[in-house]
Amino acid sequence: MKMKLLTRTIIYYSLLSIPLLTIAGVAFYFIISSSVNESMDESLLNTMNQLDKYINTKTDNHDYSSADGDTFLHFEKGIADEKIIFRDSAIFDSVENEYLPYRILSTQIPSRDGRYVVYIRKASIETEDLINGIIISVIVVFIVLFIGLVVLNWWINQKLWRPFYKTLSLLGRYRIGQDNTQIDIPQSSISEFNALRHSLNDMLIHAHHDYQKQKEFTENASHEMQTPLAVMQNNIDLLIQSSNLGEQEMQLISSILSSQKKLSRLNKSLLLLSKIDNGQFTEVEEVSFIDLLKNTLPLFEAEIKAKKIVVNKTYHQDLVYHMNRGLCEILLINLIQNAVRHNVAGGTIDIALNSEELRIINTGDAIREPEKVFERFSQSHNHSDSVGLGLAIVHQITMSSGLHIEYKRLEEKHCFIVSIKEIIK
Repeated sequence: MKMKLLTRTIIYYSLLSIPLLTIAGVAFYFIISSSVNESMDESLLNTMNQLDKYINTKTDNHDYSSADGDTFLHFEKGIADEKIIFRDSAIFDSVENEYLPYRILSTQIPSRDGRYVVYIRKASIETEDLINGIIISVIVVFIVLFIGLVVLNWWINQKLWRPFYKTLSLLGRYRIGQDNTQIDIPQSSISEFNALRHSLNDMLIHAHHDYQKQKEFTENASHEMQTPLAVMQNNIDLLIQSSNLGEQEMQLISSILSSQKKLSRLNKSLLLLSKIDNGQFTEVEEVSFIDLLKNTLPLFEAEIKAKKIVVNKTYHQDLVYHMNRGLCEILLINLIQNAVRHNVAGGTIDIALNSEELRIINTGDAIREPEKVFERFSQSHNHSDSVGLGLAIVHQITMSSGLHIEYKRLEEKHCFIVSIKEIIK
C-alpha cells in the first residue's frame, strides 16, 4: 500500500516504540516488586532477630503466638535447621471475609532444650496497592510519553522534510519548455537537500537544452519538408494531366501520389504533435462537445454510407470543458475517423455522452497489441492510409488539456473513453 514518507516513518516509529515501552514497563514492574519484597523481607528479618533475643531469654518451652496471629513460635525437640525461607501466600481473613496476600518468613531458632519453629507473616495488601498504583501511574506516563514522542517526531520530521516536499511540489508543477530552466528551490540548512537542489537544477538545464534542440529540429524538419512536398504535388499533378502517359505510367504515378499524400499527412501530424508538446495552443474557452460532434460527424458521412455503418448517438448531457477549441475538434475528428476507418462493413458506432465523459464504441477486428494503442507509429491494424499518429495525437491532446483517455475491448467492440476525471482501473 502506498503512503506518504512521513506517515510511514510515524508507523515504523510507533511499531518499534510500543514493544520497547512494553518491555520497559514489564522490567519496571519486576524492579518495583523486587524492591518492595526486599523491604518486606528486611522487616521480617528484624522481627525474627527480636524473636531470637526473646527465645534466648525465655525460661520455658511453651509455644508463643502474637495477638494478631502474625507471629508464631512452636517448640520441638531436635537440632534446629536455621535456613530462612521467604514465600508469598494468600490467607483467608475472617474479618474482611476474603483471601489476603501475605509475605511469610519461616525458619528454626535453636534453644537450650531443642528448637523453635518460627513462623512470621506480614500482610502485603498495602504493598500490592502501592505497586498497582505505581504501575497504573507508569502506564499513564508511558501512554502520554508515547503520544508525545509520536507528535514530536511527526513535527520534527515535517519540519526537516519540508524542503523535500517543497521540491516535490515544484517538480510536479514544472513543465519543460513552458517554465524556466531552473526551479526556484529555497536554500536549506540540510546539506543533503542543498545537494539535491543543485543536482535537480543541473539536470533540468541539460533536459531543457536537449528539449530545445529537439524542438528546433522537429519544427525545422517539418517546415523544410513542406516545400519539397508541395513541389512534388504540383509536378505529379502536371504529369497526370499529360496525354502521353500509358496505363503502367499512370499506375506508378498514382502510387507516387499516394505515398506523397501519406508523407504530407505524416509531416502535418508530426508538426501538430510538436506544437502540442511545446504548449503553443494557449487560447482556451468553454467548449461544448455536443456542438463539435454535430459538426464533426457530417465530415465522415460519405465513408459511413459506403461501409453501411449504423451510428447510434446517446447524448444524456452536454460535456462542457475549458480547453482549446481547435485541439478539441482534432480530438473528436481523430476518434471518429478511427472508429470509421477500422470498422467493418455493416458495423456500428455508438457515441455516448454525459457531463463527465464521452464514449465512442465501434465494431472491428481485435487489436494485436492494445497496450500500445496510444504509442506513436503504432499500427494496430494494417491500413494503408494510416500513418500511426492519430491516436497518439488524441492521447497528447488529452494529456495537455487535463483530460483522461482509456481504451477497452468490450463485447468484441473497441471502446475509447474520454473523461474529465481520472479513470479508475
